[in-house]
Order: sequence, then structure tokens, then C-alpha cells
Amino acid sequence: MKLMKSLFLVTALVLALTGCMRYQDKMELLTGEQAKSYALSALGIDLADASFTQLTLETRGDIQYYSVKLTANDTEYVCSIDALSGAVLDSSSSSPTPAATPTGTPYPLPDKGTPAANLSEQDAKEKALRHADIPEADVIFVKCEKDMDDGKAVYDIEFNTIYGENYEYEIDMYSGAVLDFDYDANGYVSMVTPKAEPTTAPQDGTGNTPIPPHDTPEPTPHDAPAPDPAPKAISESDAKAKALAHAKLSADDVAFVKCRKDKDDGRSIYEIEFLTNFEQAYSYEIDMYSGEIVSFDYDAMGHAPTTPQNALSESDAKAKALAQVPGATESNIREFEVDRDDGRIEYEGKIVYDGMEYEFEIDGYSGAIRSWEAERVGS
Repeated sequence: MKLMKSLFLVTALVLALTGCMRYQDKMELLTGEQAKSYALSALGIDLADASFTQLTLETRGDIQYYSVKLTANDTEYVCSIDALSGAVLDSSSSSPTPAATPTGTPYPLPDKGTPAANLSEQDAKEKALRHADIPEADVIFVKCEKDMDDGKAVYDIEFNTIYGENYEYEIDMYSGAVLDFDYDANGYVSMVTPKAEPTTAPQDGTGNTPIPPHDTPEPTPHDAPAPDPAPKAISESDAKAKALAHAKLSADDVAFVKCRKDKDDGRSIYEIEFLTNFEQAYSYEIDMYSGEIVSFDYDAMGHAPTTPQNALSESDAKAKALAQVPGATESNIREFEVDRDDGRIEYEGKIVYDGMEYEFEIDGYSGAIRSWEAERVGS
């Protein structure tokens, strides 16, 4: 009995070590030279024409990739190469002539600018200030930091003006495009005027209220100033027109999602939201009485990370996972779902076969197995 138990333990240990070694082989990273080769192949550039200026191994979430920067034919290229499969995750190049802005594009325009390999913080700040049309001397920067949004590397920028206004921007770190911005007139005051508190008449030291001199006439209702007329609220159509005029759009170019009355810090406002034909979203707060724009927000909904044309299908992902478990069929896949991690598609699932349970994560673009765990059922 002891001999059988020892044999079982040795066999299990050998299987476990074999599985670990096989998994490590699958997860071996490319060399830097291989990453360069993949970049040249994807860009269609000969090695003789290329001059490499940067090669770094970086991490985005749990994805390792090579950032390859090179110049060829007076053009600078930047590629992100998956360190496992060699797939191109994204790429950009400097263009000598910026693309012309199509006519009819709504304002505020995403500031495309000249694509840049890696925008500096100062460049990003200047792009935000130019978009807001505010000189740097009139602002105080609250934040300028790198971040990821839907798989895109961006600068998160926030600044206040000397007029009590607040601006927030998302600037694409590579193209310099304005992906999102928000404005808030946080210095505004409420339209509600507080009532004057009753005051106690001054005493003459004897506890009596002094009688006004005879030459001071008592005010009469006839002499009192007429009260100001109650302010009149603007209509919903006027509020919509003000928002469209600010965005430099016509009613034919948008679809209104919302226009309703609300309160914000004691101020009566219209909340207005609309979408454009260019997949852009605008949100406005309009003062119900003065027509002042209290805040507005713009979002380029159409921006998304680059998606390779040869993205892995669900059936291909299942086949890749089953290939790691000889003998298993699709009926042995007990769980399978599509997920997004840092803007990238991932397939996650579980295979139960021959007393073992395997959990896996497969990159939906490169097909690389990102995670593979195996354990005996019931252990």
C-alpha cells in the first residue's frame, strides 16, 4: 500500500513538472531582434532602409510588448509588438502633411494635429490650452498624468482659470487628438438672493428707541422703489439653440437625448444632451434664467483601440485551448466567455477532462495563451 502511494506521488510530481515546463515553453518571450523583424514586416520596410532609435520591453496591464521606434524615408514609426506572438498591437507614424479637416465636421473639433510618436506633457498641456483658447498665464494646472482609456495611452489634464472655471481634458499620447474634455463654470453664483435678516433698532442708552428728527420724512409707499419684476425663464427650445450655437452645430446634425429642468447648487438649469452624426456626444447645463452656459462636456465616442483584422474568433480560441489537452473535445469546455482587459479582447474558459480542471485566458488578437492553470478535480 505504501509502495503504491509513493508511486502515485512520484507520477503526480512528474506530471506537474512536465506541465509547468510545457507552459513555460509556450510563454517564452521574443527577443528584441525578433520584435524588430516583426515591426519591419508589418510596416513593409526593408532592414537596409531602417534606423532603429528605441527598443524597450514594456507592460500594459498583464500584456508584455516591445515598443519599437525607427525612422525610414524621413518618416518616424512607433510599433507595439506583442512579446509572445509578435502581433502588432498598435502603430503610428509621423506625417509631413496633416490630413485636411473634412467640411461640416462639428465644433469643438478633436485636435488631430500632426501625429507624434510620444507627446510630451508640455505638448499635451499646450494642445489643451489651444483647444480651450486660454493663455497659459491665466491658468493653474491641477493635474497632468499618463493613463490608459479603452486601450489608448492618454494624458489626463485638469486646470483652473483665474476666472474660477475648471477644464478637464484627455489627450491621445500618440496622435495628440482631444478624446474628451469637460468644462465647468465653478465660479458662478446662485441666482437666489437671500432675504435680508430683520435688524434690531438702535437704542439710545435708556432702553427706548430714539424718535427720528422731525426734518427726516417717513418713507411712504408712494416713495418706495418698485420691486424688480420676477425673472422669466427661457424656453427649452431657446436652451437647445444656445447649446447648438456654442457647439457650432445645426439641429439637422444632432439627435437630442435629453432636455430637462434641474437644480444645481441652488441654480435652476436645463440639462441638455445630444449626439452628432459623427458619433460625438455633448452635454450642457444652461442657466434657466440668464441663458449662461454653466458647464459642458464633449466625448469622442468613436475612438477605440486598433483592432487587427485577423482577430481570433471564439471557435479558434476554443480550438487553441483544446489543443493543450489531448483527447478533450468542445463538450469538455464547461465555461467560456469574452472579456475586455485594457481595451483588448480576451477569451476566458475552463476545461474539465480526465479528472483534471484547466482554466485559461487567451488573447483575442494575437492568440497568445496569457494564463493557464491546471489542477486535479477534487484535490
